[in-house]
Amino acid sequence: MTFGPLDNPVILQQLNYHLRLRKLVMYMREHAAEPLRLDDAAAIVCMEKTAFCRFFKRTIGITFHEFVQQWKIANAVEQMMLSDCTIAELAYALGFDNINTFGRTFKKVTRMTPSAYRRKLLADCHPTMPINRDNEPITVDS
Repeated sequence: MTFGPLDNPVILQQLNYHLRLRKLVMYMREHAAEPLRLDDAAAIVCMEKTAFCRFFKRTIGITFHEFVQQWKIANAVEQMMLSDCTIAELAYALGFDNINTFGRTFKKVTRMTPSAYRRKLLADCHPTMPINRDNEPITVDS
């Protein structure tokens, strides 16, 4: 499953090409759990807010808000694959104040709920193992 611009090598190359955006991406990586407002992003790259919005949209092809949502959900998917933390823990670790907002954003980006996505990940990893309601593979005791 793709997540749009984050998986597009051309856009990632554009992000690295533009020093201002590279500075912003570095900030986002270092402060992943903190909310990032448009005003803050514009200040990080030393631009006025309106100019930053135009520059970002022209360079990346989506709005800054859409980019932040996709960035956070891509991080959530990566964490789902690497850890067994709960959906709520993921949401709060990525700076969402509310698990419902995380769920809506996740579904908007992936077209699946976080728990359905996790079940799909588990099923893809263990295609022959059935999964219970807690997203855990069901095993037969010896």
